[in-house]
Amino acid sequence: MTRPHTLAEVASRRKAGYSYSLLLREFLDEFYRELRVGAAAALIAEVPEALPSPEEHAFLGAVGEHLALRWNLAVPAWTDDRSRFLRRPYFTTPIEG
Repeated sequence: MTRPHTLAEVASRRKAGYSYSLLLREFLDEFYRELRVGAAAALIAEVPEALPSPEEHAFLGAVGEHLALRWNLAVPAWTDDRSRFLRRPYFTTPIEG
């Protein structure tokens, strides 16, 4: 399997049953590689399909927004979709406090 080249590919492969954390790590490798050649904005531009897990769905929006802001790229409009926001805070670790 090749690495996902876009966040939309991350969502598609996640829905096919692949590991979410592995997909994100591999996507970030691709993103930073493309950043060096000035082509990273295209990797976050396409709208990722909805994921069954609200946390994973929201997290993709957060990743897209964070990468855009961090690297002075245009923030994709899809990151501000209401479906990408959770009612309660979500932490990616089971460690409390």
